[in-house]
Amino acid sequence: MPHNVLKSSEVNSPDLLLIEAALAGAEHAYDRLFYRHRKRIMSVCLRYCGGNQAQANDLCQETFISAFGKLGQLKDCKRFSNWLDEIAKNKCISYLRKENTFQKVLADYELVMNTMLDNEQQWSDAEIKLVEKLILDIENDELKETIRLFYVEGKKSSEIARILNITQSLVTTRLNRFRTAFRKRIVIEILKHREKTE
Repeated sequence: MPHNVLKSSEVNSPDLLLIEAALAGAEHAYDRLFYRHRKRIMSVCLRYCGGNQAQANDLCQETFISAFGKLGQLKDCKRFSNWLDEIAKNKCISYLRKENTFQKVLADYELVMNTMLDNEQQWSDAEIKLVEKLILDIENDELKETIRLFYVEGKKSSEIARILNITQSLVTTRLNRFRTAFRKRIVIEILKHREKTE
């Protein structure tokens, strides 16, 4: 925001006058509204973010950007302070919801990652379909066959080593390569799956 100098008569102006000036195109009025309410909005964001200064600062900035973009929609300018607080709370709640969703995805991702090297665990149909989809993208035929035997046919690494006439450590290496190469895709696919089923 530009830091234009306010006229002396505007420094202590009520929000109403500053809002009217802002809507009339006076950029310095936006600045004054921002600096007048920033400390309180920052405090709101800090409470929701558990004291995370960087995240609270981002949410505080988003609050003012959103509020100033909708300033013309404010019906009662005397309620600007309360209106701004509500926007900040909604921004924070939205952030927390996304964060919780992300944490759930990470938990699912960790479950899949842990299972990828252990055929003793039971694979769900959704997980098998996910891996089958990813196998199609593998160009290396040896790697593709190793992955197919492990995930689609449910063979143990020792059995795969015997079938392909390779060492068990090479099987593990190939499985690790697959996990590393497709970890981002797995997270994305899990998120898509979750969004469809919720």
